[in-house]
Order: sequence, then structure tokens, then C-alpha cells
Amino acid sequence: METERKLETGKYKLRHALQSYNEDLQRQRRTAEHAHELELKKAELEVDGNISTKAMQVLGLKRTADIYEKLPLKELKVHNFVAPDSVSGGGLAALLPGISALSQAAREEKVISA
Repeated sequence: METERKLETGKYKLRHALQSYNEDLQRQRRTAEHAHELELKKAELEVDGNISTKAMQVLGLKRTADIYEKLPLKELKVHNFVAPDSVSGGGLAALLPGISALSQAAREEKVISA
């Protein structure tokens, strides 16, 4: 009886040690995954921080074109209500002619594909 009790106690201790070990391994794995994600994000931010202004504008135009391409629109009209002198300043108004050109190109492409 005493031997059985000792065996059961030893079995419980081993199960507990194994469970603790598994929990430690899972915790270490989560910590490593988190550290890896942080490193990836840091590298991405570093690359984004080094992007030029022109490249950022081109990326913005491409993203905008992607968004409008996925919308169920038949036609897109862009009206420029901004003073001409603000366009030369390089602000958001400077993007309007590019968006208009993208819209025209998309319309022409749809006509050709149809």
C-alpha cells in the first residue's frame, strides 16, 4: 500500500514537472515569436522611414488607384476646386491631376476590354 502511494505521488510529481516544462516551452515560444514580430516591424518602419517624398506620393497614388479599382463604380469624375497656386505647392491638391489621369486610363481600359 505504501509503495503504491509512493508510486502515485511520484507519477503526479512527474506529470506536474512535465506540465510545467511544457508551459515554460510555450512561454518561450510566444516570447520568441513576439520578439521576431517586433524585429520585422522595426525593419519595416526603418524602410518606410527612408522612403523619399516622391516615392511616398507614388505609393499613395497607387494605393488610391487600387482602392478605386475595387469599388463598384462605373465612372469617376474629379473636380478641382483648389486655387492654382496651391497646386504648385506640392500639397494634396497636386495629386488631383494624377487621380484624374488614372480615372481616364481606367475608363479607357474598360472600354478596350469590353
